[in-house]
Amino acid sequence: LSLNEYIRKIQEIIFDNEYNCQKYYLKIYSSGKKSYYNIIEKIYNKNNIIDLLDFIKLYFSIINNKDLGCWKNSPNTQIEKTLIDKDFDTTISFKVCEAICNYENYIDNIDNKKIKDDLKSADLAFKYLLCKENLSCDEAFSIINNINYKYFYKCPTDKSKLIDIYKSSSIINKIDKEIKIFKNNNKKIKQNV
Repeated sequence: LSLNEYIRKIQEIIFDNEYNCQKYYLKIYSSGKKSYYNIIEKIYNKNNIIDLLDFIKLYFSIINNKDLGCWKNSPNTQIEKTLIDKDFDTTISFKVCEAICNYENYIDNIDNKKIKDDLKSADLAFKYLLCKENLSCDEAFSIINNINYKYFYKCPTDKSKLIDIYKSSSIINKIDKEIKIFKNNNKKIKQNV
């Protein structure tokens, strides 16, 4: 991936521009440690340095949301199946960077270890909600909590882990269902005001 011309091009676009008054750096690993990584880490806030794998997982989950669980479950397999042969959509790319940064900032401010661990299990779904649905971090947190409660805490088994929900191919259906409930509740609240 680090040699792909389209990835290099979107890295340059992200580097040269701001989005919502923020600068991001798409960190692409290549063989050996580059000395400029130390400089980048001093210039950018740590959460504004976007790891290429995180970027790729979220970007292609936005492009084809049915693959969200697959990107969480086996990103290397998904990368092998994904042909990157055209320019990245610039608007989506910046929204992806913003969502990743906002998620990291949100996680950094959580002290409760259990909540933090649960959100790390749901990281890709959380970022998807921020990026695709334009939700705030608190709204995404609410939806993730509802999914966790309905599909894990309400019916626990000894064999499953919370992360298994987010790795499943049906996670997008659960998210879509919760988004509809969320939007209906917001609509009712606005009508009552």
